[in-house]
Amino acid sequence: MPKTTIQTDAPLPDDPPKMVQAIDRLNSLGIMFERKTLYQLKIDQWNFYPGRGTIVRDGGLPEQDRGLEALLSRLFPSQSVGAGSKNRAQPKCAI
Repeated sequence: MPKTTIQTDAPLPDDPPKMVQAIDRLNSLGIMFERKTLYQLKIDQWNFYPGRGTIVRDGGLPEQDRGLEALLSRLFPSQSVGAGSKNRAQPKCAI
């Protein structure tokens, strides 16, 4: 049976704080994502699990670095998109 994508770009009422933060940050940066499960966000070839901060590239093993900032550094490898950054670059790939 195929997995069902949760069609939302907004947090759900029972989402934990890390999921809410990740969704809000991706939206504020204009990064398109899919919510594959209650725990997983997918951006291009990257899978992000905010609860534990796990980052996995399609077909790969979990990355050593974890967390939202580590994910953003993979999406924007040559730019800073830190919490105080005013640089609002467009993502390399939108899905």
